[in-house]
Amino acid sequence: GALGLQMAEHLVAEGARHLLLTGRSGVMTREQQVAIQRLEANGARVQVIKADVSKAADVASLLTHATKPLRGVIHAAGVLDDGMLMQQTMERFAHVAAPKVHGAWHLHNQTLSQPLDFFVLFSSVASLLGLLVAAVDVDLPSLLVRPIDLLAAAALPVAFVAYGRGL
Repeated sequence: GALGLQMAEHLVAEGARHLLLTGRSGVMTREQQVAIQRLEANGARVQVIKADVSKAADVASLLTHATKPLRGVIHAAGVLDDGMLMQQTMERFAHVAAPKVHGAWHLHNQTLSQPLDFFVLFSSVASLLGLLVAAVDVDLPSLLVRPIDLLAAAALPVAFVAYGRGL
């Protein structure tokens, strides 16, 4: 998605030369194709692998494509399923939470043996919209706080970018 590609551009500007990018849909838009071509024109070798990080098997498969040892993980996956609070269901919540929460957990578990320099998680930008419009997305950051505390307590490199209100 857009946030992941912006982070990839930042990494390449800082000297990264091998990127393994993923998304549930792969490269879908002309803008995504142009962004990847720009990364490559700036000296990066870019692999794009279609995977759903909310599924442990997809994460395991994804990591087999790394041609170099991983130096970091940036987890910017998300699904927006906005609607009024009264319209939300457990199914919609699970659909939105899976990429953020399960994805973070699977990426963490499957990269534990690698000496990462960074592991960055992003909250949902929907938290900026407020409870009435994106009720399902707003409280996802609170679900990530405990795992982040555990990572930090284990002296693992972790950063959490939380949009909107404080945790």
